[in-house]
Amino acid sequence: MIEDGALARTVEAIVSAYAKGTRFGIREDADGLVTQGEEGLALTWMDARVDGVVVTPRRGKPVEINAMWYNARRILADLQRKGGATAAADETVRLAQRTATSFRAKFWDASRGALMDLIAPDGTADARVRPNQLFAASLPFPLLTREQALRMLEEVRRELLTPCGLRTLARGDPAHCGRCQGSTVSRDNSYHQGTVWPWLLGAYVDAELYANNGAAPVRDRLRRHLASIGGFIDQPCLGQLSEIFDSDAPHAARGCVAQAWSVAEVLRAWRRVAPEPNVQDKGEPK
Repeated sequence: MIEDGALARTVEAIVSAYAKGTRFGIREDADGLVTQGEEGLALTWMDARVDGVVVTPRRGKPVEINAMWYNARRILADLQRKGGATAAADETVRLAQRTATSFRAKFWDASRGALMDLIAPDGTADARVRPNQLFAASLPFPLLTREQALRMLEEVRRELLTPCGLRTLARGDPAHCGRCQGSTVSRDNSYHQGTVWPWLLGAYVDAELYANNGAAPVRDRLRRHLASIGGFIDQPCLGQLSEIFDSDAPHAARGCVAQAWSVAEVLRAWRRVAPEPNVQDKGEPK
């Protein structure tokens, strides 16, 4: 077991390295947000490339990376404070608040009631509807108010949510791909351009619980939604969930036939909304 002091030093070293700058253009910008990227590289989880060409170029400041960056500093501050380093913790919180101020000013799109997906190196914002914005409301230290999170979730449910996960791009977007099939090139081009990923249900459930303050009716709704994924288990591997599914119904299973983060995040989300042990209904996703 790692002692709190050792953990704090490790996290502090990681945060410091990112703040100073590391490979591939990863660094903290003057506004307190993390920027990243070099030509021909895809550094976020949306990392598909075809013949060296990045399919979903996200150079600059991705929304989910900066939500995690803010959380990293807030978690570090808690560890520092537990270790008695009060002055260091106060400075870490100050730096985190600078990140939060910039994040809210640059990512929140009041006209949509949602978040931008990316701030490009030239400062322009990418308003394409993607699920990455969920992490601003699903992590331990949210960057959105509950009211903002509720508005954002309206867009997510309308454009991205399916019975088996979340689309990586809204259906109305010109770049949307309804099916991930065909040649390797065809599949890679659709990988994060609409294709559904089950693991994102974890962040979705966390964001819903935060936005609705864990209200019982919302927990019931989420439990029903997670139970519906039972129809996608065993396709095509017994007792497993696939890596991805088509954006278009009937959401055919694609990719790896048994993906750890698909299974793990659905199980984790289910535990968050499952009935209390003394409640008669003890059903699980089938």
